[in-house]
Amino acid sequence: MNAVSTPRLTRGFALLGAALLLTAPARAQTPAWQWGLQTQNLAPTDGTVAAGNAVATDAAGRLYVGGSYGEDTNGTAVATRTLPGASTLGPGRGGFVAQASAAGQWAWVTPALSLGSAAGGRARASVTNLVATTAGDVYATGYVEGTGVQVGGLTRPLGSAGRALFVARLNSAGVCQWLQTADDIATLPSVALDPSTGGVVVAGTYQGSPSIGGTALPPGTSSGGEAVFVARLSAAGQWLGAVGATGSAGVISGLGLAVGPAGQVAVSSSRSGGTLTFGTYSLTTPATSDEIFVVAQLSPVNQWQWAVGGSTDFNRTIGAAYTATGALWVAGRGQAGTVVGPLTLGAPGAPVANTYSGFLGQLSPAGQWGTVRQLTPSAPGLAVFAALAVDAAGNALATGALAGNNGAVQAQLGSETLMATNQRLLFFVAGLSAGGQLRYVATVPPAALRFGLTTAGIALDGGNGALYLTGTLTGALTLGTSQLMGSYAANGSTGGDAFVGKLVNATALTARPAAAALALACYPNPARTAATLRLPASTPEPRTATLADALGREVRRLPVPARAAMATLDLADLAPGLYLVRCGAATGRLVVE
Repeated sequence: MNAVSTPRLTRGFALLGAALLLTAPARAQTPAWQWGLQTQNLAPTDGTVAAGNAVATDAAGRLYVGGSYGEDTNGTAVATRTLPGASTLGPGRGGFVAQASAAGQWAWVTPALSLGSAAGGRARASVTNLVATTAGDVYATGYVEGTGVQVGGLTRPLGSAGRALFVARLNSAGVCQWLQTADDIATLPSVALDPSTGGVVVAGTYQGSPSIGGTALPPGTSSGGEAVFVARLSAAGQWLGAVGATGSAGVISGLGLAVGPAGQVAVSSSRSGGTLTFGTYSLTTPATSDEIFVVAQLSPVNQWQWAVGGSTDFNRTIGAAYTATGALWVAGRGQAGTVVGPLTLGAPGAPVANTYSGFLGQLSPAGQWGTVRQLTPSAPGLAVFAALAVDAAGNALATGALAGNNGAVQAQLGSETLMATNQRLLFFVAGLSAGGQLRYVATVPPAALRFGLTTAGIALDGGNGALYLTGTLTGALTLGTSQLMGSYAANGSTGGDAFVGKLVNATALTARPAAAALALACYPNPARTAATLRLPASTPEPRTATLADALGREVRRLPVPARAAMATLDLADLAPGLYLVRCGAATGRLVVE
């Protein structure tokens, strides 16, 4: 089940972090928030931050969250976060991958850590994106600064530059199976499943002339500008190739990633200044413009096929998602006069700072614009579409936000009128048909603080028609039956906790694969001398349960009688630590104290 992740909005748009969920139901029930889940700070006013950066689902209905945690802005307080039912992160700063159930209970968390400060630098790590297979194998990517990186029980040293991107594969119990790096790339990478190889695609930005898996990327843009890379990894963790897009000086603001049904790859972003060249296709930012949007497609054999971009000032593509036919939906925002295919955006008045219309557009497999929709504020303000996904029925799901610069503002989306008041951001989810017709709009409950919500990633679970959202919460938020409270500084200036929200009746239902991995519960957990295994289903044949340590070594084997629903596992003489329990297709995670 592919996760959809979009770059965090920058230059003031991080405040709108924004985008909430998407959704487009194949049935008549109204989409509704069911529950919310968060990390917890036992010192909730210390100003430290934990962020949710990405979310994914598997065929068994489990969800996976990737994120980071760190100190306050002054560096005086270090972060510690608990995930009730799982474990504790910190104290310190790093990244994490966590699993939760469809009912909203944390199951486990695996940290991603820097192994120490490099000369002249600092030790930090973050998980910026992840994706899950139907069986629950998780590919997580992020960046690290230091002398090495550790994900779960595996470590890998870094080169002399002291910085790298990393990619790790974890199984459904959170055990890291392999860990790969690419040195001297300081980026916020994205990852997506690659149907052409059975592995994954990783994309991001770079400077200089780094190499990925022995493939030297073309020199980055002149004068310290940024270039784009796309790389492919096998399911076993071997680099399969990489390609870059370079040009003259310029800054790339975030990078969205989507992979199509044949393994084609789309990158979406914006560029300020200079020219960016994708093979034979060049996009140049006009001398009078600050930034233009960029969308480009790479073939399954790593050849750039087409690229399109904006022509006026201050426009950006944020999210992208493929349909089953290879068409590409893109989302973003632009000032008045921005041309998006057949449509010219009509933000109020002449182009002015911080006044934008949002747009949703579809590109054909050949890169030709088709349907384009816009959301225009009635007065100076911000309208934007951000995260995107496409469900099994071909419906497009988009998150968005609306805010006025000086007061209340309205915007019309199909037959729906949206209104934001008191200069507060109104978040919403829009469901569109495959032809771009509005199916519904669902607004998001407001956070108690004006800028208390930042969203970053969304994922669909067609098995139960749900959509999951992750991000960062400061202060109070009500999602369904859950009362959430993100941590904050005593003066209210910083802080935050990672959160996940579930929106039901959000997307078209699909049948779950019969071979989906099953969950195996262990209790107590953590345990000391013995643990009871609750098996997901009894069978008419005897089975065997096994216990393996964090390195995959089997340390216990337990016969399970036919038709047994429970079994007791002896833990005597085992070293404290994290263990993986398996019984047939069912897996679970057990902490021994």
